[in-house]
Amino acid sequence: MKIHKKNANFQTKSPKIWKNRTQLTKRENNGEKELNQQRQRVPPIYGATAKLLKKVKEGAGLKDTLYQINHPNLRGIYSLACKAIQNDELLESIINETGLLNERFDPVLAKVLVTELLWGKQELKGGSTPVTLTLEHEKALRQAVEEASIPVVLTEEKPLRYIRINTLLVTINGTIQRLIDDGWQLKDTPENYELFIKCASKLGDTQFMKDYHLDDVLIFPPKSDMHEHKLVENGSLLLQDKASCLPALLLDPKPGSVVLDMCAAPGLKTSQLANLLQNKGTLFAVDKDPKRFYKMQEMVERNCGKHNCVTTKLADSVRLTSEDCPGVQYILIDPSCSGSGMASRVESQSPKEGMPSGRLQSLSTFQERLLVQAMTAFPDVERIVYSTCSLFEEENEQVVAKALSRVQSFQVVPPQLKKPWDRRGSPEYPFGSDCLVADKEKDKTNGFFVAVLERIPGSGSPSVKAVSKKRKSAALDERKDSDGWEVPKKKKKAKKNNKMQVEDQAEIENNV
Repeated sequence: MKIHKKNANFQTKSPKIWKNRTQLTKRENNGEKELNQQRQRVPPIYGATAKLLKKVKEGAGLKDTLYQINHPNLRGIYSLACKAIQNDELLESIINETGLLNERFDPVLAKVLVTELLWGKQELKGGSTPVTLTLEHEKALRQAVEEASIPVVLTEEKPLRYIRINTLLVTINGTIQRLIDDGWQLKDTPENYELFIKCASKLGDTQFMKDYHLDDVLIFPPKSDMHEHKLVENGSLLLQDKASCLPALLLDPKPGSVVLDMCAAPGLKTSQLANLLQNKGTLFAVDKDPKRFYKMQEMVERNCGKHNCVTTKLADSVRLTSEDCPGVQYILIDPSCSGSGMASRVESQSPKEGMPSGRLQSLSTFQERLLVQAMTAFPDVERIVYSTCSLFEEENEQVVAKALSRVQSFQVVPPQLKKPWDRRGSPEYPFGSDCLVADKEKDKTNGFFVAVLERIPGSGSPSVKAVSKKRKSAALDERKDSDGWEVPKKKKKAKKNNKMQVEDQAEIENNV
């Protein structure tokens, strides 16, 4: 067979090259296959925690993302993630110093494994390459921690456990007696608030007490786990932070009235409103996220009974009108927020640190839209309560101030509680002293902001200022939507899950 000279040269000079290339390709393929196998052998809890941390770094809420994970040990994932987030700077330092990372080791997974080894269970299971590499560097990692100038943060202080009694299903006195029969010891509630806080902070492992402000709320020590108690499982007791109970209480709807819960899911505040209404009247519970909406429906049916006053609606509250929810007299707005007031918030030492650019602006714009909609779209509304579990002025006083500048027919009024609450909003605003603020340290609750707005007598129909002008110029400004509201620029790689901010986190705080 005649071979072309060029091909002959190719055949005679290249076998080793091709052989080397083939071997290299095989090694690369085998290496990739081996790497995939090794990753699969990493215990699922570590992989799930790494995914959670990546989502949080992208700007997603820690607990919102946590509840999207399909894993039986969410508490373990949460605890591991908290430790990793709290010590992120230290982890970065010691991992780089010890040379733990290589081109096949996911840096986020490395942080998870090191966290577990040093400050978690202090052991790693499995024989995967990441686990093996981490164990090989254990001595160097521990030495690096001792020599580091960055302190270890392990103060995962547990907040007090608050439980609300569902008075639609049980009585307060009957529930307390049931707990006593189960072995719990009821401590007296002091009349002085400062003394009350001290006593609540020193509750023994089997002790509980009634709350100072709320008759239907009980307080348990931080380590108490009531998740599997029969009264919790059947909806008679609801795990809900005290601060989260304040908005509905301050709305104070009368039995037989018409109430709108604009951001209702997952439904704990909705069930509290039904309690206040004694299941008499109409309660519209609205949420736009399908998953959260159906979860809310289940919670409402369990907690309020099959025959209740709640009408659930899958809709966008920003577009709601009196035609969708006729006759509304009371409105509760507890919108998506940064969650910076959460008692277990550990995303960063400084709440604003690491927050994606534009996120806070996006949240505050959305919050303002909801409040203005509530003030203008329902002619019969008498009282509106706006609340967040945020520490940021941009989501609290600023939102209220902007809404009041647009709508002239409402005013902020002092919150009415049976007993005094001293902490108030920013004095920089004329209405600041009429806003209620809960402090994580001083009140032993989640950080919370609540503003009660009432229609000014004789103000007539709601009037909106400045919105119409914005609508006229909306076509000229691509950063404004069809209603003239400013819309922050979106990142190209924005993911759907990231749109879900920390919604009603105070309601689910005690579930982890």
